[in-house]
Amino acid sequence: RERTDNTVLETTLISTGQIAIDSGDPLTQRGARFGQISVIYQPAISREGHDAMVDMRRMEKEIPPLFPGMKFAFAELKPGPPAGRALQVEISKGKAADNKKASEQLMEYLKGINGITSIESGSQAGDKSLHVVVNRALATYAGVPLSTIASHVRAAVGGLRVATTRRGTEEIDITVRYPANPAKQREYLENLLISNTRGGLIPLKEIAKLVEQPGFTTIRHKEGIRVIHVAANINNDIITSSALNALVAKNEPKWLGDLKDKVTVNYGGEEEKNQESVKGLMESLVFAMLGIFIILAIQFNRFSYPFYVMLAIPFGAIGIIIGFYLNDKFWHPMPLSFFALMGGVALTGVVVNSSLVLLVFVQRAIEQGMDTFDAIMEAGRRRLRAVILTATTTVVGLLPTAYGWGGMDPFVSPMALALSWGLIFSTLITLIVIPAAFAIGRVGKKAKTIKDKG
Repeated sequence: RERTDNTVLETTLISTGQIAIDSGDPLTQRGARFGQISVIYQPAISREGHDAMVDMRRMEKEIPPLFPGMKFAFAELKPGPPAGRALQVEISKGKAADNKKASEQLMEYLKGINGITSIESGSQAGDKSLHVVVNRALATYAGVPLSTIASHVRAAVGGLRVATTRRGTEEIDITVRYPANPAKQREYLENLLISNTRGGLIPLKEIAKLVEQPGFTTIRHKEGIRVIHVAANINNDIITSSALNALVAKNEPKWLGDLKDKVTVNYGGEEEKNQESVKGLMESLVFAMLGIFIILAIQFNRFSYPFYVMLAIPFGAIGIIIGFYLNDKFWHPMPLSFFALMGGVALTGVVVNSSLVLLVFVQRAIEQGMDTFDAIMEAGRRRLRAVILTATTTVVGLLPTAYGWGGMDPFVSPMALALSWGLIFSTLITLIVIPAAFAIGRVGKKAKTIKDKG
């Protein structure tokens, strides 16, 4: 906060004991030695000219030297539903040692890629822990079942409830356990007396040994199979998520080495979510266009007319691209995001209105005996005002939301921008292209009829 203008900051959230970007983060790290700071900025419209990513790049350089011995990872949390990291690799189906080695080799490979800001792994060692390794032969000879050893150690470490007491209406457990002294925990456990089947007491150190090993902060399983996740965050100015995923997948045999037949590698994170979203959006687009075609075919009672009406749709897509280009060039930059694509799908049901108004008039005029070209000219003369006014009122209603007049919304604004520019461009083109295409189609059909008769 001391090095950042407070007018651009909204709040700062600090949490200890856990690191996670969202509730379903597969790389969640838990433990007393972990902490997380989330810095929330004011909306972009309120801090025009201030780039949060510039602050993050500066912090990446300045903060680590201030705290030697500590590790830091910086990541941008994008608005919208959780999408994961730019790169998220899942390694599984191998032996524990092979999975760990593969994750380490991948991390080493990622260090050589320009644009990666931080690398995380689910195989990172956690706090050290004591493992009780029982000598089964000695335990059997001493008459101590393994279940007895387990219950005694559990009681010593976790405590044993011996009684309950009441404080008012609240019932409180009384638990007996060893003092919480990490320095003497090993000594306590080694001298822990275990009862045997003959009524004697055997020190734990006589039938088992304590081995100190590094533990895992979190052990992840997927469908009952142990997995290790490796993830990376990126600088989008240098490399994109899709480019990074493609690069890592292409060089998979290189960084896996002799482990390529021993482990299974799956890719997820931001790129996987993007692909799923785009796939779902394309399916929605297909259903939308199919629905429009069926409705128009019923309206005109012909299969050719819907094609003329729907010619406006690709011109709407061109209008979206032009609109975002001009917006980026002359106003504030706004990426052609997933929400803009959603606006494009919605546009398919709007841009057909202008061509529909024209062709309905043309069809009725032809049915009343008017010549095709005269019907087209008359439709342009009599329906021009209706087409222009319909499009204008819609665009005027969308522009305040598209350009944030009164407040910018990162989700709704791209949709409104796509709708408004797509409608502007398609309406102007529709007044020329649709009548021309219809006239060409009618002339071609008439020529074919004459040829068949001749």
